[in-house]
This record gives sequence, C-alpha cells and structure tokens, in this order.
Amino acid sequence: VVEHADVRGIAGAKHLWAQKLDPDGLPLWGAGHKQVFDLAGGSLQFGNFPGFETDGVGGAVFAWYTSSPSLQVRAQHLVGAGTEVFAHNGVEVSTDGSQLRVDPSAAFDPESGEVTVFWVEENSLQTQHGLYGQRLDGGGQIAGLLSDERLERALEFDFFFIFGFAEGRTSFELGTPEREH
Repeated sequence: VVEHADVRGIAGAKHLWAQKLDPDGLPLWGAGHKQVFDLAGGSLQFGNFPGFETDGVGGAVFAWYTSSPSLQVRAQHLVGAGTEVFAHNGVEVSTDGSQLRVDPSAAFDPESGEVTVFWVEENSLQTQHGLYGQRLDGGGQIAGLLSDERLERALEFDFFFIFGFAEGRTSFELGTPEREH
C-alpha cells in the first residue's frame, strides 16, 4: 500500500490518496487511486504527509490532520480489497471541537478490529499541549477509553512508546526506545 497527497497548487486543497500495488507495481485498487480524504472544502495541513500502518491482512489504517476543517484529526481503515471501513473522508477522533488536534499516530488491533489513535491536542492559542488517545470500533465509532491490556498490545508510535494507561483516567506513562520506564 502506498499513499500520496494530491496537491493542486500552493493555495489549493491537499487531499490524501492511496493505492495497493502488486509485486510488478500494477494497481490492485482500480486504475485510479482510493481517495482517503477528498472532502469538499477540506484540506490536509500544507507540508504534512501523514503516515499509515498496515492492518496485517492487506489493508491499512490512516490517521491525518486537516487545516480545513481547522486542525482536526481523522482516521480511516481500508481493507485489503480497498474498501473503506469508516465513513468516506474518515471519522473525526474527538467530538470536542473546542480544541486543536495535530500529529496523529494510529494502530490496528487485528483481534478486535479496533483502531487506536493518539494525537497532540492544543488550546486555540497553541500554547498548551497534551497527548490524547481514542479507540474507534471496527465501524469507526468512538469506543471509549483505553485499558492497559489493549494499550500493551504493541501500540508503538513514531518516537515514543506508550507504556501504560489507567482505565478511567487521562494519564499516560511515556518512554523512548532508548529509555524504558
């Protein structure tokens, strides 16, 4: 699976596309690309090229943040055949529109079909920052808080690892690959 940002000039909208290729580089999800995020009036943050994680069975989980709507995180799961599991253009990971959200990381749990997304949440002035996380069920609905068991199932993210989460609380214990807690 490969992804790319479709950029229509410096002032144009930036959308997220994906395609699955066979070993010869031929497209498996049709002649065009799958539009993961092409919301009318919506755009990826300029200069942001979101990553994705494979789901282990031929598909992928995507998490990105937008500049329009204003700095909000979305997630999508495409199965091996290229079908969207969540609503087209992904689902917003939080229902609280009063905060800004950036820099998401996503992981797929093959046992439950859930997607877990973590992001940096900021106040409107971008002077206060915190790490937040959310589980989405197999259909993209908010599934509630994380438990230690779910979190410890290999939720490894870009530059740090999340080592613990207390059920019903909003505190995380963080470490780096070089220094575990």
